[in-house]
Amino acid sequence: MTADPTSQPRAPIAPSGHARGVAVFPWREVAWEPMVLGGVALQGFSWWPLSGDEGGAWTAYWMRVEPGARSLMHVHLATELLHIHQGELSDMDERVYGPGDVAVFAAGSEHFTRSSTGCVALVITRQQAAVLPGAG
Repeated sequence: MTADPTSQPRAPIAPSGHARGVAVFPWREVAWEPMVLGGVALQGFSWWPLSGDEGGAWTAYWMRVEPGARSLMHVHLATELLHIHQGELSDMDERVYGPGDVAVFAAGSEHFTRSSTGCVALVITRQQAAVLPGAG
């Protein structure tokens, strides 16, 4: 199944004993799905949607990038926060983001990313990015 990261989020796992309103998302148990950006499947990228704000202000998902994968050139239609959980991700300017790093891409910013080691990142945004013309 190929899906859009801003589509329907997964139902969280809510173990007994947790306070009401708390959701748990065990990323190690994820059934990763191919990631799609602007209708184009991204080779080596997969995702798992988590949750979103009831009013549509934001959505969150895990993103996994396989070693050697590179995204298409794209533009962010809304601000995107990316937190590297595991591995490394580099931007088109060769800046490398590692575990614990947070990158915030402003609405209107254009770039591509890649990973030589592979990575797992948490992504929070309001709207999915769009592939730039000629990038697919």
